[in-house]
Amino acid sequence: MTITAGNQVCAWVEKPGPDAEIELRDIAVPSPGPGDVLVKLEMTGIEAYQMKVDNVLEYCVAKAAYVVAIPDEIPAEIAAPLLCGGITAYGALIRAKLSVGDYVVFTGAGGGLGHLGVQIARSLGYRVIAIDAGDKEAVCRSLGAEHFFDFRKSASLVEDVRSVTGGFGAHAIVCITGATSSYDDSLPMLRNCGKLICVGIPPSSYRLQVNPFEMLVRGLTIIGSTVGDKSQMPGLMELVLQGKVKPEVQLFKFDELEAVMGKLAAGQIIGRAVLRMP
Repeated sequence: MTITAGNQVCAWVEKPGPDAEIELRDIAVPSPGPGDVLVKLEMTGIEAYQMKVDNVLEYCVAKAAYVVAIPDEIPAEIAAPLLCGGITAYGALIRAKLSVGDYVVFTGAGGGLGHLGVQIARSLGYRVIAIDAGDKEAVCRSLGAEHFFDFRKSASLVEDVRSVTGGFGAHAIVCITGATSSYDDSLPMLRNCGKLICVGIPPSSYRLQVNPFEMLVRGLTIIGSTVGDKSQMPGLMELVLQGKVKPEVQLFKFDELEAVMGKLAAGQIIGRAVLRMP
């Protein structure tokens, strides 16, 4: 499409929701106000849920207080997944307050966010148990997962996890996927004093079945974690600079967005889908 001088191309979501449709539009570049900065995106990570609720812009305005410097040594296509998926996984693990040698389960471990969580957890000294579809096993193990279970073939993921943790269960489970089955299995997978870190967003009608008596006698903890914060970004960037964390990315052109969304919805992207902006 032809872009008017001073404007930008935008992937616009007119009506956010499960049936949202994407439309490419020619819109004005925003002007920053006091305390703002104008940011030009070179690359952006993309997720299936994102296009149901948000637009993708080449230029955006951000509060200067929340802008983080990206080291020159980190290429744009590597940095893009870190600023959403990377810091989300890092923040979830920091909130879990685990100790070296603890077992942590990741559901959706081979996806855009999960594969970063596997690497971060491994670099922090945790023992990773990955759960995903069988075609994600190779990448999960290559990134540091000690154990892998295919949710499509497992007779009982709870028993699988207990079988590799001495019968006790994991110290923590990070629910990356919003699948209700993942949340249903989460608390039974935990050992006493274990922690469930809720990251994935299930359907709004879903209710996690929690027994208060079990919570108190077993000392279980449920933590909600949306994203990390600015203070945690240097720690994440340092892991990348040390070569301990590297996003697995599949690069796409901006005009391939519709096709990318289809691949994401079908679970055909290993690692993170990254769009090269116009």
